[in-house]
Amino acid sequence: MQPLESITVLLLWLLVYHLSALTPGDASKCVLQSDFEPGLMANGDFQIGGIFPLHYNQEMPDLNCTYKPGPVKCNGFDPRAFRWALTMKLAVEEINKRADLLPEYTLGYKIFDSCAYPLTGQRSAVAVLNGPNEQLSPMCAGPGPLLAIIGESGSAQSIVVSRLLQPFGIPMISYFSSCACLSDRREFPTFFRVIPSDAYQVKAIAKLLLHFNWTWVGVVRGDHEYGRFALQGLLKELEDTGICVAYQEMIPLLYERQRALEIIQVMSHSTARVVVVFSAEGELTPFLRDYMEQNVTGIQWIASEAWVTASVFTGSEYYPFLGGTIGFGIRQGQIPGLSEYLTTVNPQTYPSNPLIHELWGALYDCSLNSSILNNHLPSCTGQETVRVQHSAYFNTSSPRISYNVYKGVYAIAHSLHNLLHCTPGKGPFKNSTCASEHNVYPWQLQQYLQEVSFTISGETVNFDMKGDSIPSYDLINWQQGSAGNIEFVNVGMFDGAQESGQELVIQEKAIMWPGHQTEVLVSVCSNSCTPGFRQAVRRGQPLCCFDCVPCDSGKISNKTDSLECMACSEDYWSNADGTVCIPKVVEFLSHDAMGMTLTVIAVVGACLTLAVFAVFLYYRNTPVVRINNSELSFFILLSLTLCFLCALVFIGEPTSWSCMLRHTAFSITFSLCISCILGKTLVVLAAFTATRPGNNIMKWLGPIQQRIIIFCCTLVQVVICTVWLVASPPFPYRNTKYQQSKIILDCSVGSDLAFWLWLAFVPAYVSSPVLCIGRLCPAVFGFNLGICILQGDPQPPALLKDGDFVIGGVFSIHDYLRTEKHLYTRWPQPLECSGSVGFREMRFVRAFEFAINEINNSSNLLPGVTLGYHIYDSCASVPMAIKVAFQLANGLDLIFNDTDSCVKSAAVTAVVAESGSTPSISISRLLGPFGIPQVSHYATCACLSDKRQYPTFFRTIPSDHHQAAALARMVNHFGWMWIGAVRSDSDYGNNGMASFLKAAAEEGICVEYSEAYYRTQPRSKLKRVADVIRRSTARVIVAFLASGDMRILLEELSQQPPPPMQWIGSEAWVTDPEMLRFNLCIGAVGFGIPRSVIPGFRNFLLDLSPEQALKFPLLTEFWENSFSCSLKRQTGSSTGMPVCDGTEDLRALQNPYTDTSQLRITNMVYKATYAIAHALHGIVCKEKHCDKNIKAEPQQVFDQLKRVNFTKNNYSVSFDTNGDPVATYELVNWQLQGDGSIDFVTVGQYDASQPKGQEFSLSTAIIWNDGREMVPVSVCSESCPPGTRKAVQKGRPVCCYDCIDCAEGAISNETDSVDCYPCPPESWPNNENDKCLPKPVEFLSWDEILGIILTVFSMAGALVALSMALVFYKNRTSPIVKANNSELSFLLLFSLALCFLCSLTFIGRPTEWSCMLRHTAFGIIFVLCISCVLGKTIVVLMAFRATLPGSNVMKWFGPAQQRLSVFGFTLWVRGKGVWLGSGQRGSMGYLASIVGNRTNSGFVGQGRGLGLVRGVNGTCAYYSGQSDKWVSGTGAWLGAGQGEQDIWPL
Repeated sequence: MQPLESITVLLLWLLVYHLSALTPGDASKCVLQSDFEPGLMANGDFQIGGIFPLHYNQEMPDLNCTYKPGPVKCNGFDPRAFRWALTMKLAVEEINKRADLLPEYTLGYKIFDSCAYPLTGQRSAVAVLNGPNEQLSPMCAGPGPLLAIIGESGSAQSIVVSRLLQPFGIPMISYFSSCACLSDRREFPTFFRVIPSDAYQVKAIAKLLLHFNWTWVGVVRGDHEYGRFALQGLLKELEDTGICVAYQEMIPLLYERQRALEIIQVMSHSTARVVVVFSAEGELTPFLRDYMEQNVTGIQWIASEAWVTASVFTGSEYYPFLGGTIGFGIRQGQIPGLSEYLTTVNPQTYPSNPLIHELWGALYDCSLNSSILNNHLPSCTGQETVRVQHSAYFNTSSPRISYNVYKGVYAIAHSLHNLLHCTPGKGPFKNSTCASEHNVYPWQLQQYLQEVSFTISGETVNFDMKGDSIPSYDLINWQQGSAGNIEFVNVGMFDGAQESGQELVIQEKAIMWPGHQTEVLVSVCSNSCTPGFRQAVRRGQPLCCFDCVPCDSGKISNKTDSLECMACSEDYWSNADGTVCIPKVVEFLSHDAMGMTLTVIAVVGACLTLAVFAVFLYYRNTPVVRINNSELSFFILLSLTLCFLCALVFIGEPTSWSCMLRHTAFSITFSLCISCILGKTLVVLAAFTATRPGNNIMKWLGPIQQRIIIFCCTLVQVVICTVWLVASPPFPYRNTKYQQSKIILDCSVGSDLAFWLWLAFVPAYVSSPVLCIGRLCPAVFGFNLGICILQGDPQPPALLKDGDFVIGGVFSIHDYLRTEKHLYTRWPQPLECSGSVGFREMRFVRAFEFAINEINNSSNLLPGVTLGYHIYDSCASVPMAIKVAFQLANGLDLIFNDTDSCVKSAAVTAVVAESGSTPSISISRLLGPFGIPQVSHYATCACLSDKRQYPTFFRTIPSDHHQAAALARMVNHFGWMWIGAVRSDSDYGNNGMASFLKAAAEEGICVEYSEAYYRTQPRSKLKRVADVIRRSTARVIVAFLASGDMRILLEELSQQPPPPMQWIGSEAWVTDPEMLRFNLCIGAVGFGIPRSVIPGFRNFLLDLSPEQALKFPLLTEFWENSFSCSLKRQTGSSTGMPVCDGTEDLRALQNPYTDTSQLRITNMVYKATYAIAHALHGIVCKEKHCDKNIKAEPQQVFDQLKRVNFTKNNYSVSFDTNGDPVATYELVNWQLQGDGSIDFVTVGQYDASQPKGQEFSLSTAIIWNDGREMVPVSVCSESCPPGTRKAVQKGRPVCCYDCIDCAEGAISNETDSVDCYPCPPESWPNNENDKCLPKPVEFLSWDEILGIILTVFSMAGALVALSMALVFYKNRTSPIVKANNSELSFLLLFSLALCFLCSLTFIGRPTEWSCMLRHTAFGIIFVLCISCVLGKTIVVLMAFRATLPGSNVMKWFGPAQQRLSVFGFTLWVRGKGVWLGSGQRGSMGYLASIVGNRTNSGFVGQGRGLGLVRGVNGTCAYYSGQSDKWVSGTGAWLGAGQGEQDIWPL
């Protein structure tokens, strides 16, 4: 049942009960059916009422109507509203003490609770109308005991109360009801308020939205008149402003959590980041609690005055979600003594008042009477001290609503004072009378309220004719206080009394926006299209939602939000912004900055070369110059000088001579230089070769031969250049193809063949000396191998065990390396790890130990052979990784003799290393030259598959190449075409992301951003990455991050959570249990290594004892970190931790070390160790007999590893040619469990060994970030449906495009079509432009109106003509018919009848015969008709001429001659026959007459024939008309010349 219906039912119930209670015996008094006591009451000479929402929620009463309902029960005590009530009490007491206001009179009051609900507000109004004791109150016979009411807070309650008070004429002054509807004096004549109307508030909010350019907003309102009218007013104010409302949601009056969650869902998914809220504090309180539970942030709240200063929302828990809220609040004022007065209200002063008890319970979470009420709370003493968190009650620093209550009470007091001090005879009532001070009616008080005007706290208080006060607001901003709570900061004001455009004043620098930002949040559906772009409105969306399509090159738009782009004229081009047409720029290399730089370099180079030339010339007789072949040296220096100077030819505007010199001069001088160098090089090579016995090559390279070599090489280039200049020389030309917007003055090479011959000749012999130096003289330059001397202290292993064969192990047990500032003034300190032991990495170390112990106890693998190990900690750093790699390569001795050289083989046969790709790269590069194989368990960088760089590298974990392909395939599978990317700034992240981006590009996926971060980089870099993620429009993030980097990033994002994101994780973090504490990643998916089971491994982990831990510092540190105690027995331990007492039990630990539920990477360590063991088995064992004395060289182990192929615990192990295993992954989903925890759930697989297209499969439904199974959407632009085409947005990836409707006559029948295709000539698109349909066939049919009309006219015309022919025939012997040349008349009537009938051939579907008859038949008949008319006209003309004296012309125009003339004119029938015989006729579809229709018409065949027919018709008609003119002229002449002579008819 709706709230209004509920109120109606309850009112009816109250009415029935009141009527049933009235009996004849007690008709003189009201019988109250239930008690409703005032919260606060005091007697006085004049009584005023107060209604306040002391509770913000109420339980709906039972409407069963079969028994008496119970009393209304209100919940949620509101200390803020109670402060308002106490303000009224304070004001009354203050007035009663004043001598200048109402002296000798006192005010009384009754204050009731409305529970912030209209029904209870109405009950309060009914109660306040009665006397102090409702049950004994008399009937309404005299003036009521109540003069006025202060109330109510909510507009919905005020509407109900005002309507109820209206019949009694009781004025009501509201302190917080701002609905514009209450200004209607016809409906609410007794309503006043000291708060401005919402008509001004919505105007202020509209101006605020316009000021900050928030054109895309959401609106949330309460289910009451206040919210409804405020929304209507706002929508009206937003008309024609360009601001659009994205959504309108309503919070139920009786709060429903499910509906609230739906509203929150709309808010979080909307692109509108600004939300205007018109709601009361009551229903908004539970709504905001649910809002915070959903962890929605990034919204700019625009608060109405109803809650913008609500102290209940000032707690620190609200700031992350509501910080930065801005809204217009009531102007603040000062209430003297309010703060002190509030402190006097306590249970000791009012021991029997239940409201005071509730206040104490709300403030101190305790109960004053635990035996009856709130027995679950601790007891109160009533003397508790005030605390900071009680700001909702004690905050009186800037009273606003309380100040309104204060003003309202004083308005009543001043009005009553004026009423009581009325001067007799000057009163406002009938006959200028005054009211009786002993019998004051409420309507009399209203008269004075309307005219009241007084000053309080420096503010003038009065009311206009609508009962409204002066419209003025403070602009309030919610900022973080020093204690983390929310403080209301005044950052501007709105004064409705100011001139238009000057009402709003804002101090923008003082505003703090959401997320503690200082920049204004952007909330637009589409950013304004700047000049250079045009708008393309999105289909089905408001006008605020459009795409900005850049103008094509050569087109411009010079206005903001232009609808079309204009093309530039031919000699102009659009500027870079596409905003103005500018003349095309003429460019060439001039003497500007670049030209001057080139000139300086050329001149300086030439001068330096000449200086060297001068030095050589000066010392030409010295042995040094002579031995350097001085002649060739001079040639080289001279040619180099000319080469430098040739650069000057390229500067300046090209001319014919400069173009010819540019390439030719340089090529000849450069060839001379290279020829000299070639000659000198040959001499040097010959000199080295001549040192061999019997070699006499130097005689062939004397000075003459050297000159010949130089001359011949240069001559070839000279010949090429000469032929080039003669045949097709270079010439200047205007290049417009390189850049359409510029004209570049350049030199054309002329002959492309000559140019390429010149270009190819230079490197042909430049390469020869280089090849000679590299191939013929390798022994000339040599070096001696030095000696390896250990410069630093050796790095001892973290764990070690002796054995017949030793395997090295390198793990990132600590996360950081201790850093020091290198001053280079002392010997560097040894490298040391810092941070705590990584429990997960420690499990990897123990898995390595466990595998070796298991192998040593195996009877099938390496029987009788013991494996040892040396385990090192790389600290996840490259320097330490390199150091331990050197340590492994140097051998097992921890101390080295510095005279030993590195010539002995390494003592480790292989190494299991490393967890990170970057350290693994360093280790592999260092171990590679020694041939020591490295098997990694966790280095996934695709770069490590390059056997040219890392020949001895193997791994048991798949390469990131496969993971990147799997991620790209998955992203494409779910339709995420618009994503963000974050990576570790390391080899792992950079190479992995590069592989992913390449795979994503192949899948058509666009990346909005790609950010990199490493945990040791400055925090400012981390914040920048986090801000990019928060601002991104991509809802899917692919994170190629190491676990440590991801943890730091999520910690940063958790401080200001972004909108819900769908995380796509790499295997480095997506299966790391330590990451599960971040709720931001709920719903994350990613590919992880398949989980596994290692029998006996858990018991091995838990069997570690304190005694074993003391043997190695690493185990000691692990033990102490795990149990926070010291294994050192000294009481004075430097760690400050208690001494371990031996009761510590690893089984009780809950950390990654003891977590064996997945064993993903752990199994990779296990398999890597077994792979090395199998390789050693292949070297030292034959069948089951092994010889441990055989020396296994690392190169042998490397060869065996390439052939390893075995199965362990149902897991196969082998390596391909790149050292990689078969790529298999599990698709892992982070799902929220029933107990609130997050767990890894396998929802799919990826197997690279499957056929293409079948690698990826899903097995279980995925739960996404919003807790649903619906796949989230992340696209830059929605798919273009059929009927539209994609138009890529300028400067953005191909995924960002606009959907443009196909042009007229074109279609697209595919989604995301790049272009539209025209329909065939006989087809036309449908309305959706996705299909070509045959054009409708139209012709003039018999059943059409036009066809019927034409038929009727044809038949009627033919009948008329035939009727005339019959009349003429019947009277053929009469003089009139004879005089009219009956023969020609009959022919004329007959042809006319046939002409009328010819029109019938134009009706109906055209056929071959109808098409031939249409024009030919009509043409013949019409010519016959015109010939007869012409013949008759000529006879008439000749008859007039025959009247002249001596004229005998009529003998030439007798009947025979008339027939001959008619026959002569119709001779062109023969031409018709030629037309019909030579020109093909027929029907055709005429396509161009009506767009989209096909009209069937006759095809005229040969156009010349039709033209001839029409020409003859026109000629006959013309001469017929001319003859008529001659007849008329002759008649006039004859009439003038012959006088009374009769003209006989012909």
